[in-house]
Parts: sequence; C-alpha cells; structure tokens
Amino acid sequence: MSPPSLVGWLLNGFPPHARSALMLNVVLNRPAPYRDNFTSIPDFRDEFADYWEELFGSPAPLAEVALSLTIFPSPVTSTYFRALVEAIDQTEVDNALQSLAAHLNARVDLLQRYETN
Repeated sequence: MSPPSLVGWLLNGFPPHARSALMLNVVLNRPAPYRDNFTSIPDFRDEFADYWEELFGSPAPLAEVALSLTIFPSPVTSTYFRALVEAIDQTEVDNALQSLAAHLNARVDLLQRYETN
C-alpha cells in the first residue's frame, strides 16, 4: 500500500485496544479521555489531516467526515476502525489507516452527492 506515515507510527505506539477509539475521536472531533506522552487529540487530528492531504491531494474535510458518520451510520464503517485494533505491526496499522481513510473519503463523497440532490 502506501509508505509508513507519521500518524500510523503514532497509532502503532498506542495499545491496540485504544487505536479505534482514538481515531474515532479524531474524526468526530471529540476529546479523548486519555493523553499520551508524545501526542494529544489535536496533534493526531493535525497529523491525520496532513495524511489525508497526502493521500487524496486535497485538504481533509474532517467536519464532513464527522457529519457523514452521523447522518449515514454504517455497520461497515466499524470494520475499518476495528482493523486498527487487529493490526499487529506497523505495516498493518498503515494499511488499516489507508483503508479507513479511503472508506471515509467515500462516505464524504456520498454526503456531497446527497447534499447536491
């Protein structure tokens, strides 16, 4: 998939059980109940926004991502977050992160189509 990312490296530094909740807090713009020595939710959000821009060539529409998850909840989305928990090494974390970002991008596209109709 893609080369290692800083946000993937940061995620890999968290216990696997915390990764999904952390990323959900990032994309929903919610504060997390915990902090780590090397980062905070705003730092993660900034890194994820940079990662998004590298992947898709446009600024991360984090407000639209959050809105799409709120308006159009999907059980499929949870599988992408769950993959972050199941990742056992840096490569798998990066692959799961890229898949999650692609899924969220598709959700934003769906939201935009809905808003224009």
